[in-house]
Amino acid sequence: MTLELKVPNMACSACSATITEAIKAIDPTAAVQTDSKTPVS
Repeated sequence: MTLELKVPNMACSACSATITEAIKAIDPTAAVQTDSKTPVS
């Protein structure tokens, strides 16, 4: 199953790390990919 979350105003790698940490706290086996460079449309 794939779940795509669009997070506005994610400006840096620290934001990505925070989101990844939160998701992994719920599901340690989750594969998380973040991209702070691409704007959310």
